[in-house]
Amino acid sequence: MRQWFPLIIIIPVIEMFLLFLSGKYIGIFPTILIVIATGFIGFRLAKSQGTRLLYRIREDVSYGRMPGDVILEGFLVLIGGIFLLFPGYLTDFAGLLLMIPLLRRKILGLMRKWLMRQFKNGNFIFTYRK
Repeated sequence: MRQWFPLIIIIPVIEMFLLFLSGKYIGIFPTILIVIATGFIGFRLAKSQGTRLLYRIREDVSYGRMPGDVILEGFLVLIGGIFLLFPGYLTDFAGLLLMIPLLRRKILGLMRKWLMRQFKNGNFIFTYRK
């Protein structure tokens, strides 16, 4: 948690700075329109990508395959959609990158390697509770 705290503080400060610069150089109204447009586009992209992933999950399950990668990919789409709903240029850029299937699959590969390392090191422990 401690390693995430600087990001929680620094990213919003950078976002506000970039929005202020944008307002100064292109105007307040265009900046507000950009923020609204990226929110709308983010919602539409997340919805369409999420629907496609739900179809893939359904297909995997119907053929008896475990949809593990598709579920992780859906998680990345969710994170990308959330980033696109946040006002700011950095989060919009990160959200758009997560909406591109090719880049998302590259990130998925890195995420899978990280998760396997965490499991091998014993950082994730599953317990069953009734």
